[in-house]
Amino acid sequence: MGNNIIEKLSSHIFATGQMVRESVRAEMRHCHRVANYTILHAETLRFIHSHKNATMRELANFLHITPPSVTSLINHLIVDKLIARTADKHDRRIVRLVLTVKGKTLHAKRIKIVSRVMRKNLSALNITDQKNLIKILDKIATKINSK
Repeated sequence: MGNNIIEKLSSHIFATGQMVRESVRAEMRHCHRVANYTILHAETLRFIHSHKNATMRELANFLHITPPSVTSLINHLIVDKLIARTADKHDRRIVRLVLTVKGKTLHAKRIKIVSRVMRKNLSALNITDQKNLIKILDKIATKINSK
């Protein structure tokens, strides 16, 4: 019985995650400024925004892609003037990544879209359900991070 519940929970978690990403993508298609950027681009901007002076290696580890793939991804975002490479102050061999003003603006726009989509999706839950969901997700995150 327990394994059946775990399988069902796993299936629901992954399916819900996919539906959330799809609803965000659908909303982003309607916004001209963010329509041409994938979830990978958005996650890259989010990581660089939250990890000031991130390195290429840190980004590759976060995205679970190879350093050459990160280079290709970053080059695209540099051409679009969303991020910039900067030299490390102490070690010139280390390349740091920072958001440009345009990148910060696009990231903020995406955050607004995600918030709007999530507000709409989570309106199916009353405030008590929302608080319980936060507690449940926190428990899962704590368990994952304790490993």
